[in-house]
Amino acid sequence: MAEIIVRERQAADREGLLTALTACARATGYFADPEGELVAHAEESVFDERFDAAWVAELEGRIVGHVALMPLTLSEDIDCIPIWAEATGYPAEKHTLVKRLFVDPGAQRGGIAKALMAVAMERIEQRDQLGVLDTASIAEPAMTLYHRLGWREIARTKPHWTDDPFDMVLFVGPGL
Repeated sequence: MAEIIVRERQAADREGLLTALTACARATGYFADPEGELVAHAEESVFDERFDAAWVAELEGRIVGHVALMPLTLSEDIDCIPIWAEATGYPAEKHTLVKRLFVDPGAQRGGIAKALMAVAMERIEQRDQLGVLDTASIAEPAMTLYHRLGWREIARTKPHWTDDPFDMVLFVGPGL
């Protein structure tokens, strides 16, 4: 298998990232409209100015994955912040939120998501922070990955940003 390269995201990665995200939208519905195309806010969500770190994964020179970090205190899901804080016993300022993990479906099951998560967790640990994340209850492969990596589900809540019938699943990082 080809070597997975994980590196910090650069401005020049935009086109490659949107190509990978479009493939995800078509295959899984992640950031997809009913026709399987990217929703209008998809690009803004991946290049969110609140992110203070982001990485891409490359395979044979092609961008195939992404993950980002942001301070939990900047989360739009303000009702979830106290749930994470209570679960860890630390204030919100001590937490970093893992965001926008995705892997092109044609490159999945090759360790790319695991490699991206390892880099994200390393940065969280370097900052002396605690990792937290959320995912949709319908994102079963993502939930399986997080459980395999040692993340612990702490709560389910209804997302404020959709009326679709699924829950937002909250996780805390390994060892918490």
